Amino acid sequence: MLLLLQNLGAQSLMWTSHRYFLDQRENLFVSNSSPSQLLGNYPSLFERRSMVFRNLTADTFFRPTRERFSIQWNAQVAGLYQQPYREPLMGSDRWPVHYSDVVHDSEGLLSHQPIEGAHSWTGLEAQWMPSSWLGLSGKISSGKNWRKDDLWWQVDELYTDIRINKLILSVGRKPLFWGQNGTGSFLQSLNAKNLDLIELTNLPLILPSFFRHLGPVKADFFFSRLDAERLPSNDFFSGWRLGFKPTKKFEMNISGVYQWGGDSIASESWYHALVEYFGGRVQTGSTNLDTSNFFNRAGLLDWRLTFSDWKYPTSFYSENHLEDCCGNPFFLLKKAVSYSYGAHVLSSHEPDAWRFRLEYLKTGNAIYYHQTWPSAASNAGRLMGHDMGRDAQEIYVEVAKNLSPLRIDCRLYGFWRERLRTGRLSTVSEVPDVDAHGLIPYFTESEKTSAIGFNMKWAWSKFLVFDAGGLIDYVFNKEGRGGVNRLEGGFQMGFSALF
Repeated sequence: MLLLLQNLGAQSLMWTSHRYFLDQRENLFVSNSSPSQLLGNYPSLFERRSMVFRNLTADTFFRPTRERFSIQWNAQVAGLYQQPYREPLMGSDRWPVHYSDVVHDSEGLLSHQPIEGAHSWTGLEAQWMPSSWLGLSGKISSGKNWRKDDLWWQVDELYTDIRINKLILSVGRKPLFWGQNGTGSFLQSLNAKNLDLIELTNLPLILPSFFRHLGPVKADFFFSRLDAERLPSNDFFSGWRLGFKPTKKFEMNISGVYQWGGDSIASESWYHALVEYFGGRVQTGSTNLDTSNFFNRAGLLDWRLTFSDWKYPTSFYSENHLEDCCGNPFFLLKKAVSYSYGAHVLSSHEPDAWRFRLEYLKTGNAIYYHQTWPSAASNAGRLMGHDMGRDAQEIYVEVAKNLSPLRIDCRLYGFWRERLRTGRLSTVSEVPDVDAHGLIPYFTESEKTSAIGFNMKWAWSKFLVFDAGGLIDYVFNKEGRGGVNRLEGGFQMGFSALF
C-alpha cells in the first residue's frame, strides 16, 4: 500500500511543519525562558517570522518563513496499515467521527477518505509578508485515492493576518492550538481540519495599574461556522482564551469554547444565551437534560512552570479540561473532568542536548459529546481536541536528539493507550453512565494499544530537507472486541523543497 501523505504529527508517521515548529519553540524556551513569551498558543505570522532556532536542522527548515516570500513543496511516500473506526455515539452514519492514531495531528488530512489503502499526494505551502502589518499564508493538498479511483484535493489553510499595533486580526482557514501537551491539546489541537474563522488576538502586552502584576498578557477570541457535513449541520463554534505570565518561570491560561445553533436547532432567547455564555445554566438540577442547553461548552485551564536555570533545564506543564453540562457539580467533577501532566527535560543548554518528554493523560467519559450536537467538537470527521477521545488514558515517552554535524534531528517515542477504559459512556449529561455493552453490541472489554515510533529530519541543504518516520502499534481488543488483536502502523519517507 503506497500512500503519499502530508506531514503527520506527534504519535503519527511524521512531524507536521506546525507541530515541529511548536516542538522546536518549546525546546528553545526551556533552554532559555523568555519573560514575555507564552507557549500555550500557536503564534501569528509576525511572531513566527521573528523566531530564530539554535537547532540547525530546525532553523534550516523554517529559514524561508523569515523571508518576505517563501514557498515549500512537500512530497511523501508511505506504506500505511490501519483501519480507523468510528468514535462511539459521535456523529452520524453519514458523517461519522473517526479515530486513528496514525493520522493524528494532520490538520484533517484524508478526512472522509479511507485511510487504509493506496493514495498519491503532493502539496504546496506559501507565505507572503509584504509589510510589517500584513501577512498571508496558504497550503493546498491534492492527490488520488486509488481505492475510490477518484481525485481529491483540499485547502489545508488559507488566511491573512493584519496587525494594528499590538492587535492582530486573522481571517480565513487557520491552525488553532490552545494548550501545553506535546501529544495534542484537549481543547483545540491540530488534529482536525482547520477552522474557517475570524480571530482577534494580541501580541503579549503589559496592562497598566494593578494589572501589571499579571505580567505579559495575551488574549484570543475567534468565531467560526462549521460546514454542512455534520449533525446538526452549519452550527456555530466560538471561543476565547486569556493567558498571563506573572513571573519568568510561570505561565497560566484559561479558555472556553461554545457550540450552538445549526440547522433544525430551535432558537432560544438572548437572556438564555447571555446566562450560559457567562457560566450559568437557565435550567439546572438532577432532572435536567442536555437538550435544555443553549450552548455545548467546554473549558480548559493549563499552566507551565519552567526552570531554565537548572543544570538540566526542565519544564512542567498540565492541562485540565471540563466538559460542561447541566449544572450538576457532582456530575461535573466525577465524569466530565479530563487532565494531563507532563515534563520536558533537556540534558544541557546546548543546541544538541538530549530532549526527554513524559506525559500522562486521562479523559472523562463525557468529553467531546453532547446529545443536541452529536458531531460535537469535531470538524470533517476528526476530533478538534486530543485524538484518544472519550474515557481513555495514555502514557507517552519521547527521547529526541539533534545531530548538528549531520544536520539531522531525530526522535524515538512510545506510548501505551487504553480506550473505553471503564466500559461506560455518558449519553446524556445528567443520566448515569450507560453500560457500553448496551450501546456498542460488540463491546466486551477496554481496547489497549502499545506503540513505538520514530521521526527524523535531515537538512541536506538550505533548499532541501528529507524526512522519514515509522510507527508500529499492537492493539489488544480492537474497538473493544475481546480477543481481536491487530498489528498496525506504517512507514513514511519524503522531502520538502524550500524556496
